[in-house]
Amino acid sequence: MPTNKETICVRPVDAHERREESTAFAASNIAKRNQEARELEDGFAFRFLPEPKMIRNIAEFVSFERLCCPFFDLEIAIERESDPLWLRVRGRTGVKDFIRLEFGLYSNFSF
Repeated sequence: MPTNKETICVRPVDAHERREESTAFAASNIAKRNQEARELEDGFAFRFLPEPKMIRNIAEFVSFERLCCPFFDLEIAIERESDPLWLRVRGRTGVKDFIRLEFGLYSNFSF
């Protein structure tokens, strides 16, 4: 079992297929379908239109990622009056590089 300082994915035995789906969602939707991406001090924030299907997809992604990647701080926020949907993915030192790799951000961002 990893210590709380390690950045290691923990894959439940029965979750291999769900992990592949989750990673596919991250690569295809977060990196490509966001309207804006902001680099934060400890991670990234991604803005989306608050469409029902996108809200469900992001909620499902978060529900699995929290089990697989316990080193992430995951936050879904929908601002009042139908403003944007935000997904914030943050963590301790070193997590930003992991997020870049996991979400395929190296090809989309130049930090």
